[in-house]
Amino acid sequence: ENIFLYVTAAPRITSTFPAVIAVRSGGSVELQCDGVGPPSPRVYWTKGSRLVRNDRNETLRLQNASSLVAGRYRCHAVNYLGHEVRETEIVLARLHFVHRPPSRINAAASQTISLNCSASVAKGLPLKYIRWSFALDSENEHACGKKFKSLCVFSNGTLVISKASKWDDGVYTCSAEFSGEVITATTQISVGVDTSWMLTTDSCEGFRQSTYYSSVYYAVSSSGTWDKSKYYYCPNGYHWACTEEGRKIFKNNANKSGTYVYYSQCGWSEYTYRGVYRVRFRFRDSATTNAYKHAGNYDEYRLNYDSSTSSFAGVVCIRD
Repeated sequence: ENIFLYVTAAPRITSTFPAVIAVRSGGSVELQCDGVGPPSPRVYWTKGSRLVRNDRNETLRLQNASSLVAGRYRCHAVNYLGHEVRETEIVLARLHFVHRPPSRINAAASQTISLNCSASVAKGLPLKYIRWSFALDSENEHACGKKFKSLCVFSNGTLVISKASKWDDGVYTCSAEFSGEVITATTQISVGVDTSWMLTTDSCEGFRQSTYYSSVYYAVSSSGTWDKSKYYYCPNGYHWACTEEGRKIFKNNANKSGTYVYYSQCGWSEYTYRGVYRVRFRFRDSATTNAYKHAGNYDEYRLNYDSSTSSFAGVVCIRD
């Protein structure tokens, strides 16, 4: 005699889906809801008390999403032994900043700067990926390069600059993207100026204007030794020029006439002032390019190049 044993159970939903799903206006959503028995349950979707009709009862398909589509949806699995429900909420995405960084920060040298930037598409749905980008704020400074050793971006979207210096001046852009839509927020960072390195006692107060190019100034260093790792601040309203800027301005290959850069100018005795011998006016990226303006050349003459740290005269500044 054969004995057959039939095992039955209340239905169970095996599919999982997020508690909240964001979809752009006009977009589509498709969710599969699978239920098991035995006996095999009937599976269907509802919105509120209304049955949602689909080609297959197990699959929720929503197209051309609008405010009429948004709402709470429930998947039901039913057999004669029970009823299980699993739900999700569909919301129209609205990409927006939860925390927007300030538009401008004036920081002191060596200060730690923290910029909080986070975004969301719906309540409870933060974006996991925030992108920061950096642009130097002077139109010609793109050619100068950038030291990023002090910059760090954390997983929550916070950008931190430790020991801020003039290297960190510029516009920082936070970007958030969802399904092809992008929003941005910018912060202008300006780090305070420390010109204590400058000599100010010659008759030009250590800041001689070029007679060839009126926006260029030569800032004199009190020390005759160049520290390649140091940022030499120009006075307020001026920035430390890059080699590329110098190349574009000083193109003359004939060193025959004009006014000297600083040789015997402003109370100097040839290259010497108060016992310090000075020749080389450096650029912001001279540690890489080796470029300098020679104090004994005529103002319009092209750049010179070497890596020496001696006979340091100062730096080339350009009016903003």
